[in-house]
Amino acid sequence: MRLCVALCTYDGAAFVAEQLESIARQSRLPDDMVVRDDGSADDTLEIVRDFARAASFPVRVERNERNLGYARNFEETIAQCEGDVIVLSDQDDLWHPEKLAWLEERFAASSRLGLVCSDAMVVDAQLRPLGYSLWSAVQLTKEKRQRLRAGDGFRLLLREQYLTGATMAFRADLRPLLLPIPSGVPHDGWIALLTAAVADLDLIEEPLIQYRQHGQNQIGARRRRRREFYRWAQSEGMSALHALAGQAEAAVERLHGWPGVSAGTLALAAQAARHLSVRAQLPARRFARILPIARELVRGGYQGKYGGLQGGFSDLVIGK
Repeated sequence: MRLCVALCTYDGAAFVAEQLESIARQSRLPDDMVVRDDGSADDTLEIVRDFARAASFPVRVERNERNLGYARNFEETIAQCEGDVIVLSDQDDLWHPEKLAWLEERFAASSRLGLVCSDAMVVDAQLRPLGYSLWSAVQLTKEKRQRLRAGDGFRLLLREQYLTGATMAFRADLRPLLLPIPSGVPHDGWIALLTAAVADLDLIEEPLIQYRQHGQNQIGARRRRRREFYRWAQSEGMSALHALAGQAEAAVERLHGWPGVSAGTLALAAQAARHLSVRAQLPARRFARILPIARELVRGGYQGKYGGLQGGFSDLVIGK
């Protein structure tokens, strides 16, 4: 089995050398690595090129002529990977020395397995633990982990983003389904969702990376208490709903006619797209939202991390 690492960089000189060193220290080295820089203005590209010259495994370094953005840069990098399994990497984390060995073991155990994610230890810029894991931050509970492993991942991932690209590896032969990634859709959410529609998912409980939080992350992992959640909902919740609705609609289109995708799977995606679109188009005036929210509650549309009455209440306070 050949493992290829896909690493995207952008102005990451402060941290990328540590991440590259953690990849070079793997007990099971990658067979290939593709690094694609998105137009860094600092020393990132020089650091990566120095690493590529010294590495004991092939490292291909590319630079975009213009800035593509986070998701599109990952799309281009994934397309260039060679091998059986693609392992995604952010530029500012640190890998556990056994990460690739653990991933290879899981994929080798089942040909039906399409994607594997692990937990992560959330740390600050100096790698000091912040006292919680990535899964606790996104509220990926034991019950939800069991559902993901048992084949209910597509239903869960339609409405919430639980799996993070920095911890993700997937089979390369899924790329005809996964690529291109729709505009405005997070690459990791899309990869996890579509893979769950056609293959098994597995989760590694061991934190296989240190997930660094430093104030400039593209996607962070702050743990929100209930009061903080409602504050977040007022400021950013609507954009998250629009993104999830767009992802569900794109999933219906991409999966339609794909071999092995059942009518039930397509119906689940269409139902989620409808519900999320209703929520994303709620009136600006909070009083006017009461009736459409009540209708969705009666329909059972509110599911996921903030389901039922809590989900309905969050939509009353969400900002427009």
